[in-house]
Formats: sequence, C-alpha cells, structure tokens
Amino acid sequence: SDLDLLIIKETPDQLITRIFTVHELVTAMLPYIGLDPLVLTPTEIAERLRVGDQSVVVLLERGELLFAA
Repeated sequence: SDLDLLIIKETPDQLITRIFTVHELVTAMLPYIGLDPLVLTPTEIAERLRVGDQSVVVLLERGELLFAA
C-alpha cells in the first residue's frame, strides 16, 4: 500500500469496524491513496508487543508520529 496508518485509540468498537471506518473516511477525502489502516487500542498494542508482533514493532520504531493528543 502507499500508506500504512497506525492509529492508537481507546474505543469499544470491534477491530474490523475501526479499520473499515478509517478506510472509508480517508479514501473519501483522498481516493488516489492506497491505504492500509490499523486501529488498535492501547491494550491491544501492549499485547501485540508482548507476543512480539513484528509488524507493530516496525510501525512503532520506523513510523512517523503525525498527531498526539
């Protein structure tokens, strides 16, 4: 994809709902961008790091922070 987007957000929504929502919102504004969103809660991030999920490790180590609240 052109853009791998990791969003860390506390939310009760199911993972697939989060990913679908972000994909729909971004592609509505920027339809020419290939997007691969991943929307995880802080708890899910911690669990993925605990089990050694390399995709999350790479995103956190090499990714660029665009916004922090």
